[in-house]
Amino acid sequence: GIILTGSAEDGIEGLNDIQKNGGSVIVQEPTTCLYKEAPAAAIEKCSPNLIIPDIGIAGELNKRFSEWYRKYPAIYFWAEL
Repeated sequence: GIILTGSAEDGIEGLNDIQKNGGSVIVQEPTTCLYKEAPAAAIEKCSPNLIIPDIGIAGELNKRFSEWYRKYPAIYFWAEL
């Protein structure tokens, strides 16, 4: 799950569910946000796996999907169909 700039806390429950089921949570560094409330709440209530500036999120996702693809190439191919 990913939390970007925002002014509400409505994503926290979903982030906790993602983590309980083995997923990762990435949160935009609040100092790079226009609205800091959502990322700050996620950091406070969720224990994110990674907190990074907005400019680094796309690269992090690319890295994670590339690692996933190397590990599960057949599943990725099936998903493209």
